[in-house]
Amino acid sequence: EKIKIGRIRLQDRDKQRLEALYDGEITYHDTHFAAMLEGLERRGLADETVVAFVADHGEEFFDHDSVGHGHSLFEELLHVPFVMRVPGIDEPVRVTEPAGLVDVMPTVLDALG
Repeated sequence: EKIKIGRIRLQDRDKQRLEALYDGEITYHDTHFAAMLEGLERRGLADETVVAFVADHGEEFFDHDSVGHGHSLFEELLHVPFVMRVPGIDEPVRVTEPAGLVDVMPTVLDALG
């Protein structure tokens, strides 16, 4: 908390360590997400399964002299991934308009028909 509100200033090496820990966490989740997708393929379910991946917040790594989330409304915190794989849709689509997490369920239901 003291780091988040700026009472403690970290050295560059400490900041790099925090980012490395976060990167490790992302790698961990990527590995398990890939295993889940491979499991769908092995079971013959990939072509009939909608997969949605979404996060509830971003992270700040000293972009605005703070770290973490839940303390401001900067783009780093508001911009979250929302990725879907829908059987029958082969071409990627990138949506650039702002959306909210409230849009996730209607989007998934729409994909299901």
